[in-house]
Amino acid sequence: MHRSRIFGAVFVLLVIQSLCISLQVPVSNASFEDPPIDPNGFGVIPYLGGWIELDCDAVGSTNTGAFLNTPEGSPDRLVNADGLQLAFLGSQQGNGLLQVLEAGFQSGCVYRLTVGLGISWRFPPASEDRLSIGFYYQDEADLHLIASRAIGPQGLSSHTLVYFDLYLAASGGDPAIGKRMAIGIVSEGQPGGFWVIDDVRVERWFAVGLPIQNPSFELPVVDPAVSSRLAYVDAWNHLDPLDPDVGVMVLDHLPDPSDRQVCYLADRPGNGLWQAMDATFFPGCSYLLGGLVGVWGQHGPSQMDMAMELGLCADQGQGRLDVGSIRVHAKGLVPDTLTECVSLLATVTEDTAWAGHGIGITIRALGNGGGYWLVDQLRLLELMPQCVPVANGSFEEPAIDPCGFGVVPYVGNWTELDCDPIGSTNTGAFLNTLEGSPDRLANADGLQLAFLGSQQGNGLEQVLHARYELGCVYRLRVGVGISWRFPPSQQDRLDLALFYQDGTGRHDIAVRSIGPAGLTSTRLQEAVLYLPAVKQSDPWLDKPIGIAIRANGQAGGFWVLDDVQLGLSQVTDR
Repeated sequence: MHRSRIFGAVFVLLVIQSLCISLQVPVSNASFEDPPIDPNGFGVIPYLGGWIELDCDAVGSTNTGAFLNTPEGSPDRLVNADGLQLAFLGSQQGNGLLQVLEAGFQSGCVYRLTVGLGISWRFPPASEDRLSIGFYYQDEADLHLIASRAIGPQGLSSHTLVYFDLYLAASGGDPAIGKRMAIGIVSEGQPGGFWVIDDVRVERWFAVGLPIQNPSFELPVVDPAVSSRLAYVDAWNHLDPLDPDVGVMVLDHLPDPSDRQVCYLADRPGNGLWQAMDATFFPGCSYLLGGLVGVWGQHGPSQMDMAMELGLCADQGQGRLDVGSIRVHAKGLVPDTLTECVSLLATVTEDTAWAGHGIGITIRALGNGGGYWLVDQLRLLELMPQCVPVANGSFEEPAIDPCGFGVVPYVGNWTELDCDPIGSTNTGAFLNTLEGSPDRLANADGLQLAFLGSQQGNGLEQVLHARYELGCVYRLRVGVGISWRFPPSQQDRLDLALFYQDGTGRHDIAVRSIGPAGLTSTRLQEAVLYLPAVKQSDPWLDKPIGIAIRANGQAGGFWVLDDVQLGLSQVTDR
């Protein structure tokens, strides 16, 4: 069994376009209008402004450049081109376009690269040629590829651009965090053909991962000495409880040794699984569902035009309402190879029918029997388009001397509430431990984290420069772990709060309390607090935003904190 995995948190292929609010990352000369081409001249130039050109013809530059779209009525006019000009790229491997952007990769963000593609009318690429779109990060003078998607000429034309997307979810511990972003469009084929390119866009969202139970189908544990599969799946419900044919099975040669099982699903209508999540559709958010899908080589779908769906539904108590899905076709899939698929659900508004309803995930076969699908590693991300700046959100200030003790009793830009005001032993920052250490936080953002004693009265607070805005929703996210040596007790709690201040004092608006169950000293978990849309009558309207992380328990333990983020989305008119 093989997987077409590119980067730990990359979603590629088979994307459903939706209307989603996002933040645009500037791309220079995105539609190749610079330099402008003289309409009375030849109509083609061998260079592009704002892009690094990789050209196998270093002297003549015949493989990269820009051209004027042809007049209306021409057989090769691109009817949906953005502007007057487009780029061309020779199909030979070694040709490409690169651009280093001003933006850098941030932890907790999802990025989407979108490219409009066509093919030359006179010199189309060969059927086996490929074009790759990708994300890179810049480290000193070098560019490192971290995510890519290969695209063939099938389905492309010389008169209508087709848009392709590549998603990248960046999280703490990834080598790209803090580095400048770069994008690339690179040929992977033989000479003789030309790709047409236009309207390159990069978008960004601020993301929170929503917990799916048993997302990699590791439960129940299959004993290969007894059987290669079991006909049920923990934490999932059958769509067809009367005659299900779905379960978990062991597969050999999986690249991740901790992930040894997948879900198998018989290819017949109505057969599948669903799960109600501990989350609701929140206005102002979009939702990105991804997973690995393949066909079982020994028992793949008998007709290669068969399909299955990964979808989202709204749990309405009395039934489920399907709200979005991605349909995966067996045609083109390589047997025993899992391919990443993703679906982006449009931004939920306050008027959306499923706003406030519970989120559910469905896995559904659509075929007529005769084979089996394979599914693994499902993931659901909740996206917001904006973020309110939090000073020292990943606790990198003050910088700790790596040759010293590794701990400081204070945190820059935060108000520290410490039950030990003299020694300040309950609040501060520390260096993450070295790789291989039993208490290293593998997904920490940056080099440092904060610690917070578990006794009630300890806390970290910050009043931001931003104010609560009319019609906006807010989402406070904190990466949380526990001390390896001194974990909080099971009765202790950590409170996240949003507050405001006025002449009468400080007032909490929203509070969420979490316990240590499920938290570890090796990987941070996301704790999230939501605030509904600010109304005209709310007393916190136009007041400075206050965020707080407070201990609520007994002395003796320590919480670990990192990567504080405040998401923002406007859902009603101001």
